[in-house]
Amino acid sequence: MPLQKIPYKRTVVAEDLRQRLIAEWRNPKAAGQPVIRVEEASPGRNRVYVIWDEWADLSAQERSEMIMEALETVEGRDESLKVSMAWGMTSKEAERLGLAS
Repeated sequence: MPLQKIPYKRTVVAEDLRQRLIAEWRNPKAAGQPVIRVEEASPGRNRVYVIWDEWADLSAQERSEMIMEALETVEGRDESLKVSMAWGMTSKEAERLGLAS
């Protein structure tokens, strides 16, 4: 079977959310969303959770990709390589998982 490459196309809405996540990472607000939580899982390994109701229509994969892209943009590749898990969720999802702040 021949190899078929399907180019990735991000929607305008998803790109706007990605840019806003980067902006929040650079200059965190005192309150509101998105909420970015970085948890040290073990020495040199982190888990990143982002709670944001505005990305409810995006898949878990899209959310995780955005988190990793934002982290690498703001903190650099070395910091992004320390992440063992990047999980994007809505506030209701976070509540169900006991991760709401």
